[in-house]
Amino acid sequence: MPGVMTHEKKHKGRPPRESLEVARTALWYDRVRKVSQWTEYKLEVAFDEVNRIRQKKHKGSRWNKYKFGRASPGRALLLDVEERFAGTLLAYDHPIWTLAASRAMNSRELRGLVGLLPPEIAGLLIDRASPPNSAFWVRDELKHRDLIASMLAMVRARGIGHFGAVAGLLALVHDAINRQLEEQHFDCHVALADAAAHAYGHLEDEVYAWRLESYIFSRWLETNYRNTRMREVVEAMRGLEKGPSAPWIPRQSGLALGRPNAHRHADALQDTRGFWVGQTLAGMARQMGLAGGR
Repeated sequence: MPGVMTHEKKHKGRPPRESLEVARTALWYDRVRKVSQWTEYKLEVAFDEVNRIRQKKHKGSRWNKYKFGRASPGRALLLDVEERFAGTLLAYDHPIWTLAASRAMNSRELRGLVGLLPPEIAGLLIDRASPPNSAFWVRDELKHRDLIASMLAMVRARGIGHFGAVAGLLALVHDAINRQLEEQHFDCHVALADAAAHAYGHLEDEVYAWRLESYIFSRWLETNYRNTRMREVVEAMRGLEKGPSAPWIPRQSGLALGRPNAHRHADALQDTRGFWVGQTLAGMARQMGLAGGR
């Protein structure tokens, strides 16, 4: 799906969604390593456009940058890697990145992305009788909590994959915005927190995986609900000033040299607060009947 995440407004300086690109690239790297069973060095040599080894140059380091999300792969490289290791491109082009990055999405665009999700997820959302070009396509005979329960069940079964179910929940978030359904919007974020809390403790070394949800929750703090109870919850979350250490932050990091980057520090704090929000919301899930469990 070329062009994913390209429709957001451009900002000067560091893009506010860079944390998503960090997670996106790091997870793609992890997928390539697992599918290929190659070392980072072997990948560097095999996909070295300059052929540094033959020219007796110092080996490149771009794959190490991909590992930590410090640089993004170009489309040509993504396609070259996919040709050799089928299935790796989906990690980078998954609809979840557009669903997470977009603040608003019209009905037809949303349907197009939902149609790219696993059939089990898409079938929960799309009315089979709806024509492909119809602006009215969302199944409305099921309550949103029933849909959430089904998606969380798929996370537990792990037959669909965590990202497929999370993307489905994000699609429900966009549907809630389009149809002005506050309760659905709120409940989906609680369910997202529960899904993240249960899934990522069982991934091996994908330390950037939580960056996606942390970004989602930091954006959720911008929400101004009309419902008093929901608004009070968000306001309380905005006041969070401490919490558990975010998994992508090294336990012992060196001193930052050079001139401090105020924007980078602010974005890092925003991501960390998003992580705290996710942890707190996950604790509310069972009380609200939105916990998937394991």
